[in-house]
Amino acid sequence: MQTERSTPANTTAVTPKPRSLLANGRYLRLWLGQAVSYVGDFVFDTTLVVWIAADLARGQSWAPLAVSGALAAALIPTFLIGPFAGVFVDRANQQRLMLAMDLLRAALIALLIPLSGVVPLPFIPGGRLATVPLLVTIYAIVFLAGVCSQFFNPARTAIITDVVPSAQLAQATGFGQAAYSGAVLIGPPLAAPLLFAFGPQWALLVNALSFAASFLLILSVRLPRRTAAAGAGAAEIEGAGARRSFARDWMQGARCFFDSRVLVTIFIVGILAGLVDGTFNSAGIFFAQQNLHIPAAYYGFLGSAFAGGTLVGSIGAGLLAERLGLTRVFAAALTVLGVGLVVLSRMTSFVPGLAVLFICGLMQAGVSLTISPILFKVTPRELLGRMLSLLNPVIVGTNLLAVALCGYLISVVLVGFRAALAGVTFGPLDTLYGVMGLLAIAAGLFAALNLRGVRLEPPAEASAA
Repeated sequence: MQTERSTPANTTAVTPKPRSLLANGRYLRLWLGQAVSYVGDFVFDTTLVVWIAADLARGQSWAPLAVSGALAAALIPTFLIGPFAGVFVDRANQQRLMLAMDLLRAALIALLIPLSGVVPLPFIPGGRLATVPLLVTIYAIVFLAGVCSQFFNPARTAIITDVVPSAQLAQATGFGQAAYSGAVLIGPPLAAPLLFAFGPQWALLVNALSFAASFLLILSVRLPRRTAAAGAGAAEIEGAGARRSFARDWMQGARCFFDSRVLVTIFIVGILAGLVDGTFNSAGIFFAQQNLHIPAAYYGFLGSAFAGGTLVGSIGAGLLAERLGLTRVFAAALTVLGVGLVVLSRMTSFVPGLAVLFICGLMQAGVSLTISPILFKVTPRELLGRMLSLLNPVIVGTNLLAVALCGYLISVVLVGFRAALAGVTFGPLDTLYGVMGLLAIAAGLFAALNLRGVRLEPPAEASAA
């Protein structure tokens, strides 16, 4: 039996300084795969929307519905598969699962290339699918690729906790957010020239190759033994070789989630934040035109200002979170984001609006990059996939609810709305943005009060409990 080696009394123990996160070869390869995949996803998403709107459904009254169908096909797996995928993720060898999902997504996207008209299809009159069958095929492939993502994303997040030291989790999340923000800045501008200059097949090829590159990078990572053994350990219970039922595993994850004060707080804040985010995005183009008084062609600059703030904040906020604490940065960033939205609601010109949106992007980065490390620190490793699969559908669902509710409010309830208070005039859009800002402030203050004094330590192993 091994015994601990004592430190001599006259020797001062020196805590080794953690090496740079980017010097961690395992994490670096995972991060590069993530970044390449993000760029491919945004190229694909943008191409899909423009391809359907400007080509397949051009001039048709149902074109907006056709575009909405593609977006819905990508989101539906979050609700149908997402809440249950975590059980399989926790049972599986997560590296192998990620590799399989990358191969499947690459194959699925590659199937669209011959359907895009690059070559005539055999046994089909004219060598090309009619519009409706082609749209149905696109929706089916987008849906299946979304199903793959429900297994891939929790597995990647769980593996990161095994290759990154606990003290650097916030920084790792910041780098992941930076990769996402960089893809927002690179992917959509790259998609349109590819589509109009070479056709949709080139954008499809870029996305398929991005999954292939992600596959090779993940394959090159040698993971700790506990990662490979995680799936086997999750399949055992109360005795060697005993197998758990799916329902029992799922209920175990749900109990752990709702028994945690921290996770319940994130759950409630996530609902409020989803409402804010959905409203902010769906009303943005109208706010830009009516309140900031800019043409629709300039709307993209507002998104770039927000994404730029998120990119800068993703790098700096991770280091700040390690010094001040994850819960403090989370609550403070959410509160200041709400203040920024209230200020933005009173903006009436373009340049000040850009500046406020950049600051909002900084705060959004602080919110986004602290949620995952908080989740990592309070969740048993063998339940992490289930925690993510329970939380993500709720946030996405409230986001979609906000989009629908916002459209109804702008189009029906608040049409012609005007009010004055203390000499300040309120219209429909600035009122909506102001209310969302106040809601974000309330969420931030709730998080600050409910997480005050909380120690972020993982609970006992779920199997032991």
